[in-house]
Amino acid sequence: GGSKKGEDWIDLNTRQCPGCKRRLYRSDGCNHMTCTCGHEFCWMCKADWKTHGGGTGGYYKCNIFEAAAEKDGEGLKDVDSLRLLSARRREEERKRFNTFDEQRANALNAAEMARTRGKEQTRVLCDEMMRRVPAVAGLESRIAVLDQALETIAECRELLAYTYVMGYIELNKMDPRDRAFFSYQQPQLERFTDLLQHWG
Repeated sequence: GGSKKGEDWIDLNTRQCPGCKRRLYRSDGCNHMTCTCGHEFCWMCKADWKTHGGGTGGYYKCNIFEAAAEKDGEGLKDVDSLRLLSARRREEERKRFNTFDEQRANALNAAEMARTRGKEQTRVLCDEMMRRVPAVAGLESRIAVLDQALETIAECRELLAYTYVMGYIELNKMDPRDRAFFSYQQPQLERFTDLLQHWG
């Protein structure tokens, strides 16, 4: 819980100087670090700054770290750099999870609202119609149709909630064609469900 977040914060925001081993905090985005001991190094890969320049990404990017990150840390020998990579990945995964979880929760909330508020609004509207025109032919069957439509919308919203769970778990495992198909179809289901709910 909290201690892991604290460890991630330390791994993301502090580094050990390769010269004197003192932990340093980076307050801006520049990768050029100068320790109080005088040692200059790259924040990302921790290589001596003398080896850095335009060819390695300059002050705000480190091609050495990024290349190693793409190879799952291969080539990163420094423990701090490996921790940074690991903390970055955990943070990215946490953000990804939170996004999918928020979408899932919103879809379930919308399903519940369609079931409760939608039906309440239908009943209020029908009661108002009955007061104004007591002998409306077929009113009960019309109410039943509206109730069924609201239930269908709620079921669509629940289905959407499960697609967010599936997307979180399976999306990165899918082959590119299936991923593209899923990524196209999910927003279509959202759009058509919204249109169905707000139609008329």
